[in-house]
Amino acid sequence: MSKKILYVDNRVEYVLSHRIPWLEGARDAGLDVHVTTLTDGPSSRIEDAGFAYHDISEPGRSNNPLRELKLIVRLYRLYRELQPDIIHHITLRSILYGGVAAAVLRDPKIVNGVTGLGYLFSTHEPKIQILRTAVLWALRLLTRRGGVYLFQNPDDERLFQQHQIVDPSSSVLIKGSGVDTDAFKTREEAPGPPVVLFPARMLWHKGVQAFVNAARMLKQDRTDVRFVMVGDTDADNPAGVSADELEQWEDEGILEWWGYQEHMADVFAQSHIVCLPSAYREGVPKVLIEAASCGRPIVTTDMPGCREIVRDGENGILVPPRDGRAVAEAVRRLVRDGDLRRHMGERGRKRVRREFSIEHVVASTVEVYRKLLADPNGGYGGQISQEKS
Repeated sequence: MSKKILYVDNRVEYVLSHRIPWLEGARDAGLDVHVTTLTDGPSSRIEDAGFAYHDISEPGRSNNPLRELKLIVRLYRLYRELQPDIIHHITLRSILYGGVAAAVLRDPKIVNGVTGLGYLFSTHEPKIQILRTAVLWALRLLTRRGGVYLFQNPDDERLFQQHQIVDPSSSVLIKGSGVDTDAFKTREEAPGPPVVLFPARMLWHKGVQAFVNAARMLKQDRTDVRFVMVGDTDADNPAGVSADELEQWEDEGILEWWGYQEHMADVFAQSHIVCLPSAYREGVPKVLIEAASCGRPIVTTDMPGCREIVRDGENGILVPPRDGRAVAEAVRRLVRDGDLRRHMGERGRKRVRREFSIEHVVASTVEVYRKLLADPNGGYGGQISQEKS
C-alpha cells in the first residue's frame, strides 16, 4: 500500500497557483496524495487535477475563536480518519492549527512549510508584538521530534533557530515555490512607453502606497511611462485596497488597474519593469520568480524573501520599504536605460534556471519526504539548498 501524504494549506487558491507541481511530484514518487485547506474555495479544480480533496472549511473569513476551534477539531478528525504517513503544513496558520490537531496523534511525520511570516513579523505595534510573542511560544510548544521545517529564505530560518523553534538538523532551505521556466520565458519588450507592472493582491502591505506615490512623482515630471496594477481585491482582508480607490487612481490618470489575470506569462510579456515594493516578510514571492524567469528587471524592497530573488544591481534594484521616492528613482533609472533592463533581465533568467526552477523545488521537497519515511526513528539531518553558485 502506498504511503499517504496530506497537504494542509490555508487557501484553495494557493494550492492551485503554487502547489500543483508539488502534488504531482509527490504522486510521481509513489505517494497517495490528499489535500485540505482551512478556507473554502474552488476545490473541484484540485479534484479535476486528480487529487483527493477533503473539505473541512467554512465559507468566509472569521475572527471568531469558537469557529477557529471547531476548525481545529475537524482537522484532528481528518488526521485520525485518514492516518497520513506525512502531514505537510503550508503557511503559518496551517502550522499552528495543524500542530494542535496532530499533537494527540501517535506518530505522524510532520513537514512544516514556512512560506513567509507576513505582517505579524513585520510591524512593531504593541498589540502585534504581543501576538507575535504568543505565536513564537506556541510554535516552540508544538514543534515535535521527527518533524522538519522547510524555509523559503534564510532570514526566516535564522529567526526560527534563534527562538529555538527548530535546530539545524531539522531545518531545510528550499528557495521559493518554483516556476516553470518553459511557460515563463523571455519575450521581446513591446513597443511604446515602458510599462511598470505591480503583480499582487491589492493589499496595502504589498507596497501599494509606495507604488502609487512613485507613479505620481513620475507623472508629475512627465516621464513617459505607464504604471499598471494586476491583481484582485480582497474585501475580507483588513489590509485590502478597495476597488473604489483603485478606480479613483485610474480616473486621475495615475495608473491602470487590470484586475485579476489568469495568464501571467502574457502579462509579463507586456511589461518592461516589474515592481513589488512589499513592506512585509515574504517567503520568496512567486510573481518575482516568474518575472525574472521572463527576463524582466525587478524593483523590490530589501526585505526577507524579496532580496532572495533580487541581487541589487545584478537583476534588479532593492529599495527601502515604504519609500515611494526610492521606488520612483529606481524605476526612472530603468525606464531611461533599455540596455540595463535587458542585461538585468538576462541575469535574472539565468539565476531562476539555476536556483528557482520548479524541477529543483519539487526534487528537493520530495527528497525531504523520502528521508523522513526512510528513518524509523524520525531523525532528520542535513540541509538541502538549491543554490548552485
